[in-house]
Amino acid sequence: MSYHRPAWGPFESIIKSLILHSNYFMNNSNQRRKTAQTRQLNPKSNPNQNPRNANSNNAKRRKARARGRQNPSGVPGQNVNQVSNRRAVSVSDCARKYWATLANPITGPMGCVPGSLPLNTFKQRCFARGTVHSGGGANNFGWIIVDPLNFGTNDVFSVYHTIAGYAGGPDIINGADVQGVYSNSNYSISSLDDSQGGESEMRVVGLVLRIRYIGTALNMGGTYTAFHDPNHWTLANQSGDFIGGQERAKIIPITNDWVNVYYAPANNTDYDLITITASPFPGPGSSASRFYMGIVINGATPGAPFAYQVYGVHEFAGKTIRGTTLTETDPLGLSAGATVASASLPNSLSPEANEASFIGRCADFLATGITTVQNVATAVNTVRNAVRSTGALNVNLPPYVPKLHLQ
Repeated sequence: MSYHRPAWGPFESIIKSLILHSNYFMNNSNQRRKTAQTRQLNPKSNPNQNPRNANSNNAKRRKARARGRQNPSGVPGQNVNQVSNRRAVSVSDCARKYWATLANPITGPMGCVPGSLPLNTFKQRCFARGTVHSGGGANNFGWIIVDPLNFGTNDVFSVYHTIAGYAGGPDIINGADVQGVYSNSNYSISSLDDSQGGESEMRVVGLVLRIRYIGTALNMGGTYTAFHDPNHWTLANQSGDFIGGQERAKIIPITNDWVNVYYAPANNTDYDLITITASPFPGPGSSASRFYMGIVINGATPGAPFAYQVYGVHEFAGKTIRGTTLTETDPLGLSAGATVASASLPNSLSPEANEASFIGRCADFLATGITTVQNVATAVNTVRNAVRSTGALNVNLPPYVPKLHLQ
């Protein structure tokens, strides 16, 4: 009995073609499987699995990753030249140091204010350290306040604080058991005074007031009220309750950790060099004083001890100033630093951690600005295309491209 294959009809050629292709792919798959098994048995046949090549490739990858982590800004914490995946942002060296000084006047660089005009100025860091005590009155009230501008001189009190035995309160008033403190600046009021031939000026770059409890754990407790007045109004004659009720005040539990209050510019005059006169600024108790940074203490026990530190960086310019270096102009860098500083609240971060966080926020501020400009450009081009599609615009306008060279 013979077998006759049924006819496949008009699809015979197509079916044969599919069978041939399936055999081809199957053979290739088997060949790739045999090649992979051979390479596993003999690593030298696989250039990617050769130990020498693998070590070389790994070294190249490590170098590439290291280059990606590099920080060309010279400031720890953030790479401000790579804040956006879409567009690089570059700021001047003066602006980067300005950011770092605002956030870390203690160990950061001695920066400069990148204002509207290039100036030759002398940059100085000075400090004052000591012990402040809570009082024996209601709520064991004590306080410390700072005049950031006068802190750049060494012959007028720029810090006032309460000491053991203070019984005042609840207002910040100069009186018994209140101590005035000088900074260790290189310059005195008289050396800068116009009337004395100094003809020199100064301005604040950055300043921090910090405090921490140094007594026994048994007596530790209470709260701080840390405050930097955003309008630079004096804290003299103000009550602790009034200061605690301000929007920008921060109430912090008393511990062994440092609590930091950072300087921030409030208006355009804070970027200007200030002419110094022989008359010192009025101390607490006068509405004309500049003591707008402070910390109020409501301790757990009377006479509780607290260590304090004040660090400031200032710029000086004028006839008697030596050792000056150029202060560059960078409006974008200035705007970023001032905006982030004004939005910052007192904190308990280390100076280095605060510096890294601050620089990151400044870089984000600039990146957000670039994104905004790009969105505006996109919107402009969308409108142009819509108008052109209606036929009302016969002129072939090129697309709008924003110029975003930030240097």
